[in-house]
Amino acid sequence: MGTGAASRRPAASARPPAGAAWALVTALTVHNAEEALTMGPFLRSGAAVGPVAPGPDLLVPFLVVVTALTVGAWLLAGAATAGRRWAGDALAVLAVVMVVNVVVPHVPGALLTGGYVPGVVSAVVVNLPVALAYLRRARRRRQGAETSL
Repeated sequence: MGTGAASRRPAASARPPAGAAWALVTALTVHNAEEALTMGPFLRSGAAVGPVAPGPDLLVPFLVVVTALTVGAWLLAGAATAGRRWAGDALAVLAVVMVVNVVVPHVPGALLTGGYVPGVVSAVVVNLPVALAYLRRARRRRQGAETSL
């Protein structure tokens, strides 16, 4: 193989389809927006999730982290659709984290508080189906790439 840029690019099957990558980070953005918009009132309510009752002083750090994660996810999707294998792998990890995030903390948090916790609606209605679809598609893509070798 040559040493040019073309030889460093992954096969097309290793690159996630642009639509799937952008759908994944859009779902994450919707979820993070729901959390950002509802976290302030939730923290001010003093609602406890288990033994923890976080206070309103956590809002600014939370918003900084959520914003950084959202921007990072968009940059990751850009890198993945540009053919960076590591970024495509990282998007698959992000999809797994989005699925796990439904199970911990959103659904149990809602059950423990007896109501709403920030992000629970979009976690279940948006993130779960989009992330699962992304992972199914990534698995089929990998299986197809393995059989073509």
